[in-house]
This record gives sequence, C-alpha cells and structure tokens, in this order.
Amino acid sequence: MYTFGLAMLGQFGPTTDLTDIRDRLVGIAIGIALSYVIQTRLWPETEHKPLALRVGALLEQFATRVGAIGAPPAQAR
Repeated sequence: MYTFGLAMLGQFGPTTDLTDIRDRLVGIAIGIALSYVIQTRLWPETEHKPLALRVGALLEQFATRVGAIGAPPAQAR
C-alpha cells in the first residue's frame, strides 16, 4: 500500500505509467525472498530452544505458587 501510494501520489496529476510501481514491488519481493532465505537457511536463529526452556520454568514456578495459594497452610510451608 505504501509503495502504491508513493508511486501514484508522487505527482500532482494522474499517471498511467506503472513501471515505478512494478519496479518497487519487484524490489520488495526480492528483498523479502532474500531475507527469508538468509534467516531460514544460511543464518537460522537458535534461541527458540533456550527461550522455550525459560518460559517453561517460569510457568512451573507460577503453577507452584498458585498451587501454594490455594493449599491449606500446613502444605504451603
């Protein structure tokens, strides 16, 4: 939408030349494809496993604290 707006509203009058829009859209598509290939194949992110482990530990701590709140006082200690 931004590319279309730049290309169509860049002049004061209506335009019928759509090569600017085509060139910008092709450039955006190439950039997205190149970013995808680099981020998935050449340089993948490896932080998802440690992050999942930390979130799991946090949820376990939360569950034990919530369980301790609803437990009788003898079991809470």
